[in-house]
Amino acid sequence: SKGWVFPLVYSRTTEGEGSQFNILWRLYDSVRVENADAPDYKRQRILWKVMERETQGDRTALDMFPFIAYDHDTDMRRWNFMGGLLGYERQGQDRRLRLLYLPIG
Repeated sequence: SKGWVFPLVYSRTTEGEGSQFNILWRLYDSVRVENADAPDYKRQRILWKVMERETQGDRTALDMFPFIAYDHDTDMRRWNFMGGLLGYERQGQDRRLRLLYLPIG
């Protein structure tokens, strides 16, 4: 089904595929994709991409532009402040620190 209350709200739901919801075009939007062969995908955005949250299976990503980026999965964890001014990444047993945009370790 599809619905517009132009220009305030847009909503669309497709049986077996997912849904999409927008408020004031891109002030807030949400997408959900259902997939029988892969984990479901969900995304929420505020003010286009000032704040974005994505999940797919065990993977979660959160971006609060331009300050914080955070990714988490079963064997990976990563966060950055100001695009790498300060950051940390762990993948399996490997760990890496980022300071002034340069990787350490």
